[in-house]
Amino acid sequence: MTTGTPQALISMNSPKRVQFLLEKLDDVVNQQDSTLSALSHVAERLEIRLVVIGRIAVALHGYERTTANRDLLATRSDAERLAAELEKSVDWQRQEDKEFCFLHLPTNCPVELVVAGELTAMGLISYDFPQPSELTTTGSLEGFPVVGLNDLICLKLVSGRIRDHSDIMELCKLHVGSIDFDEVLQRLDPEDEARRLKLNEIRRQAPLETEAEQYRNWLNRKKPEA
Repeated sequence: MTTGTPQALISMNSPKRVQFLLEKLDDVVNQQDSTLSALSHVAERLEIRLVVIGRIAVALHGYERTTANRDLLATRSDAERLAAELEKSVDWQRQEDKEFCFLHLPTNCPVELVVAGELTAMGLISYDFPQPSELTTTGSLEGFPVVGLNDLICLKLVSGRIRDHSDIMELCKLHVGSIDFDEVLQRLDPEDEARRLKLNEIRRQAPLETEAEQYRNWLNRKKPEA
């Protein structure tokens, strides 16, 4: 669900790179994104519906992670039509490491069109990305609907990477009272005991981590100034 980082960004020294990512994230959290704004003009003209997923969606749901990536879910036919149009533009450069990944040259940010029906990740029990129309959405970013909280957690859970589990933990800490865990669990394969156990483990651990963080913050406030 994520793309590689542009070479120009990799070549930045660490403080400059972090500042670049933080500025991009601030724009996203404030419902602004120059990269997706440029993409939306093309998608709107072609009447293509894309849904914001991935780490940008995580940020919009409250957990602000630095990321240069823009991931959007599309049908295969829409991804092919949009890709053909972007290839005509001098502002977009096709990346070779992904089937539908483009670098927006004015902002140096990559956009990946994640294709519905493709595998989310390999495993004993695998899942396909759903159709954009099957996702519940909430809010929008530059005209693109943003995947809802329950669906976002489900997508992260079936992807199954360590950073996905970390995202789920932070989202649970922020929204534990708003997440319908039963709904998420119902979307899993009945035989997928490993992912069920993982989600329930995170669900139990999230309040404990929140309490520990609150306690650490309280201790820091109690420390006398040097």
